[in-house]
Amino acid sequence: MVGDYLTIGENQKALDQALETLRLQPDDVLPYQNAFSAYSLLGKFEEAKAIYNQSVEKKRDPMWLHRRRFDLAFREGDEQEMARQIARPPASPEEWDMFMGQAEVADFAAS
Repeated sequence: MVGDYLTIGENQKALDQALETLRLQPDDVLPYQNAFSAYSLLGKFEEAKAIYNQSVEKKRDPMWLHRRRFDLAFREGDEQEMARQIARPPASPEEWDMFMGQAEVADFAAS
């Protein structure tokens, strides 16, 4: 349901649903991802970063979430956080996605 809300731009409804799911299933990865996405789309970047930090503390932080954190750091001009996300040890086969993020930033800077 959260994904549907995000797809149609109902970001506040998506956030409400994600936070409720997170309350009910704190050990699941998906509610962290959904809450991060909804907060980011609502422009609530500090809240998105807080959700990211919670997911890392609970070891519910798949590559996708690190890539989104990298993207948010880029939007904020936070080169230190971008470097921290790039330097973290590989944790999954999806690590290639971080390289895509780096390539997108380089492409943006070149244009």
